[in-house]
Amino acid sequence: MVPISGFPASKTFNPHGLSFSNQTQRVYAVNHDCGTHVYEGIEIFRLVRGPSSLKLVYERSITSASFPLGAMNDVVEGAYLGELYVTQWLAGSIPEQCAGHESFVDALKVKINALFRRMSKVHRCVWDTEKPEDAARCSVVAEGFKGANGIASDPDKKQLFVIDAPDKAMHVFDRTQDGSLHLKHILQLPYLGDNVEFDADAGKLTMAGSPLMHEVIKRLGGDASVEVSGGMITVQPLTNASYIVQEILMHDGSLMSFVSSAVFFHGNILLGSPPSDGVLVCPIPEHPISSEVRSPSL
Repeated sequence: MVPISGFPASKTFNPHGLSFSNQTQRVYAVNHDCGTHVYEGIEIFRLVRGPSSLKLVYERSITSASFPLGAMNDVVEGAYLGELYVTQWLAGSIPEQCAGHESFVDALKVKINALFRRMSKVHRCVWDTEKPEDAARCSVVAEGFKGANGIASDPDKKQLFVIDAPDKAMHVFDRTQDGSLHLKHILQLPYLGDNVEFDADAGKLTMAGSPLMHEVIKRLGGDASVEVSGGMITVQPLTNASYIVQEILMHDGSLMSFVSSAVFFHGNILLGSPPSDGVLVCPIPEHPISSEVRSPSL
């Protein structure tokens, strides 16, 4: 467990998407805060490394009136400290988020918006690192997703990758000099993707994948008895603008249901899931389940 220092006592920490920047040694966490001041935002921490320990030091929170409660999903640092991008996977707020439940109408709206309407977005926020008391400035830089989920950048911070989970697609954006995003193309995935990370050592994007949508819908609907199968998908960019898409690993859900993240770690694959108290450690298979070169659509 990594201790956190300086976090305001009036806040609660209910993290959703997490991101770490090697460049600035900052940890970013989407937070559904249900403390004294109920709000949706991103918490920023500085990672402090000791001889044999790690510590997170709270720096500031990023909030915006454009962040619906319970609707923000994942975050990634931009080209510099003082810029971030965050996905909004739900069209609107969940009024009962902090009460621990939602009404039937709220749940129905979420499902209808995700399945039939493209109301999900990506926001860009910038702030003055020398003036922590000043509010961040946030604006929408990409929209039209069914459910923008994971977000990651390449090591050079020149491209951003956004997973649209319900659409089974990965949107690739070029980051322009002013921080706006230009859609380069869209890559279809084998099935629903969840979260995404750029593994610089492997030169690939890694993400979780759930092949059976009906399992996911039942689990999201509150049926905890459903063992949702899931595993790892990798996407390797090629120089000719195409991608090698591989299904690396698939688990039947018996040991970990509803896999939502998948990364390489010291010769193994780590799978994570919101309902789980830990991670599932799996050896990297000798051969992928499937491998194909896919061309994106413009």
